[in-house]
Amino acid sequence: MNEPIRLSDYRRPKGSVYFDRHELRRLLDVYSRRVMSGEWKDYAIDHQSGRAIFSIFRHSFDSPLFAIAKRRDGKRCAYQVFSGPQKIRQSSTIEDALSIFDKKLHEIPTYRHPR
Repeated sequence: MNEPIRLSDYRRPKGSVYFDRHELRRLLDVYSRRVMSGEWKDYAIDHQSGRAIFSIFRHSFDSPLFAIAKRRDGKRCAYQVFSGPQKIRQSSTIEDALSIFDKKLHEIPTYRHPR
């Protein structure tokens, strides 16, 4: 006789956060505009405990230039935009959080000591 399978072992855990279709469309709209201009080259979507993260890269092997995080606060969602470890925008709507990318963004060069 076969062993019974527990379906609860294969279900998504409660409290997981994912981007829905509307949010992904907005994220990919912004991303595709910057890809066409040659600024961005790659992206990744991660799911951590209690949040989903859309990371944007200039090159595939670099650290992310920007990360857009969605986290759940009870029944509401909060969206945060990070540039490295610095939070540059927080909003309760994806449109408002992504509005920061409507402006022309400039990379801030880091000073390197001559060797």
